Amino acid sequence: MDEDEEGDDGFKDEDEEEEDEDDDEDLDHDEIILGNTTDVISELAHALGDQFLLYFTKIGPSLVRYLDDSHPRSDIVMVIGCLAETFSACTAAIPVYFKDFLFILLKNAKTDDSDLNRNIAYALGILAQHSGVLLGQHLQPCLEALSAMYSSSEEKEAKDNVISASCRVMQAYPN
Repeated sequence: MDEDEEGDDGFKDEDEEEEDEDDDEDLDHDEIILGNTTDVISELAHALGDQFLLYFTKIGPSLVRYLDDSHPRSDIVMVIGCLAETFSACTAAIPVYFKDFLFILLKNAKTDDSDLNRNIAYALGILAQHSGVLLGQHLQPCLEALSAMYSSSEEKEAKDNVISASCRVMQAYPN
């Protein structure tokens, strides 16, 4: 807490406490809206399949804003999960966004956040399963990321997704 925010006794006054509560409520509200939005996008992608690509080209850039470091980790987790689900259902989007998405995944794979690692591993598995030759030239950094995520994740679900993604890579690229 900065000295500017403290009274003479080191405690916040009621106005400052209300401001903090308002900030927390705004964050919770924003997180709920983003969560609902990503759920709708994923469901639309599943319902429309490859026809969703037309809509995704308009929606996708708005989602990507939530992937920069100025947003909470929970936003990044939700958006990566949404993108992975979208690419799973709308495989026509993979060639269009492959390089950008892979860059995002590898950039965010350097963490010990199990929730994020779970979604990144799932997304790498989707790319391995559906991207054809596109992922083939990026196997080394993907396998390194999967190995690091397995080692750094404590949650069983994250480790399961890393194993699943590794199996999808081996199945798609047996040599």
